[in-house]
Amino acid sequence: MQNAHADQKFRPASFSHDALELIEGIQFSTKLEKISGEIKCSATVNEHGKLSSKRCSVGKGGSAAWKVRKSLLRTLRKIKAEPAMVNDSPISVILNFRVVLKKDSKGSELRLYPNQGWDSRKYGDDYTQAQQYKDGHRGRAGCHAGETKFVLKLVISDTGLPNQIDVVQSESLKESCKKGFVDDLAQDKYLPAFVNGKPVESNTFLFIDF
Repeated sequence: MQNAHADQKFRPASFSHDALELIEGIQFSTKLEKISGEIKCSATVNEHGKLSSKRCSVGKGGSAAWKVRKSLLRTLRKIKAEPAMVNDSPISVILNFRVVLKKDSKGSELRLYPNQGWDSRKYGDDYTQAQQYKDGHRGRAGCHAGETKFVLKLVISDTGLPNQIDVVQSESLKESCKKGFVDDLAQDKYLPAFVNGKPVESNTFLFIDF
């Protein structure tokens, strides 16, 4: 199974043609002063490049970053992304990215990165994060609504398979609940992370709360 997956050709979804429009849209609708901050986002990009299920959270930056987040979500409704490809066929994926506001003496500059920063120390800010395109059924056997919160760390191989799954933080997590999620996550498939056009092993995190 792993060898067959390794033979596939991948091209991740991206904002390569619309990134400038995205950033200019934010700058046009938001008065940027000398602020710094970070906004992490995810969106589903379908086979035609249309975005849906858009979510953005402010990592740091206070009220000014929240204003940028609002403008960012509004701008995302207007643009398309380049769809992901597997073996030259377009597929739907989850695209993770972040907008960073960097402050200097002249004001603040917006920068768009195709990742949420988990491997920035290893690969730099411009690596493309792994993109999920097939997810296993999220098992909840042994889990109770309102009582389960945990964070999972996944190591995604350079062929897009989850090689290692660890619980790194949890509240009221029963072993049966953990096993159900881990077994299902092992069935997920990803486009691997890319650095300079080459697939690499990478980390990703999932935050479970129900």
